[in-house]
Amino acid sequence: MRTKELHGVAQNLAAMSCSEGRIGSDFELLAALPDGEVSFNLITGSAVHSVAGAIAPLATQSLMSWLRDAKVPQLDVAQISLHIDTSNPPTHRETLVSFRFKSVATLAAGTRTYIGQATNHLWHNRPAQQAAQRDVPASGRSAR
Repeated sequence: MRTKELHGVAQNLAAMSCSEGRIGSDFELLAALPDGEVSFNLITGSAVHSVAGAIAPLATQSLMSWLRDAKVPQLDVAQISLHIDTSNPPTHRETLVSFRFKSVATLAAGTRTYIGQATNHLWHNRPAQQAAQRDVPASGRSAR
């Protein structure tokens, strides 16, 4: 694969890692975590949050699958650093979360390194049922 193509793969990975199509299924997981950085290792399939430690977002497998389907030659490094900021603009996190993502994808093969970058701002409406459960005092819940 040529240099230009590998740089394009890195750009695509960065863009996909902060797109609603890939990370949207993990919004609830991310909303429960403090702001920080998620490091995806696409060779081992691991994801680590800078504060919470190891996590298991569905996006990891999705991105690994895309990279495998792209038929990229042997890589020494395939990682994504996804910075997550939910503080601006301030919202009532129980019902609405504003995600600001900054993504940096790094691919390395031999002595060459390819870097892609992307940013995105997405909104997540939290499920009403969960919000209703959070608003009920513990003493008001029925024992099941």
